[in-house]
Amino acid sequence: MLANLTQRIKDYFETRSGRERVILLAGGAIVAVFLLYGLFQLPFAYQERMETLDRLIVQKEDGLKQLAELKTQYQKLNDRVGRIESRIAQDKQGFSLLSYLEDVATTSRIRSNITYMRPPSMPQSGGYREMAVEVKVENAPLGQIVRLLTALEQSPHVLKIRRLHLKTRYSDPNYLDAVFLLSTYEKV
Repeated sequence: MLANLTQRIKDYFETRSGRERVILLAGGAIVAVFLLYGLFQLPFAYQERMETLDRLIVQKEDGLKQLAELKTQYQKLNDRVGRIESRIAQDKQGFSLLSYLEDVATTSRIRSNITYMRPPSMPQSGGYREMAVEVKVENAPLGQIVRLLTALEQSPHVLKIRRLHLKTRYSDPNYLDAVFLLSTYEKV
């Protein structure tokens, strides 16, 4: 079959004029050069593609590591939110931030230095209502203020000091004035 095909091509070529033979030979040479060039470039293209894929593998592995780190961070934050939500749920329905703050202030022996406790209006967000109390303490030594803030921080309830401003007294620098905003959350 190959011999038959070769004979047919040879017969076709011999029936052509000299000019057509030159054109066919030139065309065949050009096609042969392109085929040889393509075959010559094939290993280089393969190697370049493999290097590109190796770089992509490294990039994807880095991305996978970052994704694993984000997953770990998400799980930690999700666990933390779960613990806070369970603590909020454990708080009694009748929990009053003002009365709790008064009890802690009395225990810390700073109740007489509290000028005011006023609840500002707080917006509701996402199934929880934030309850807050702004407290102003005047003419108190640093130790008493620290005792009060430590007692609030170590509370079994979910309490957060959102803002704290301390200022020394002009008349006696050993005494301070403090204004802070204490807040807690309740499920709506």
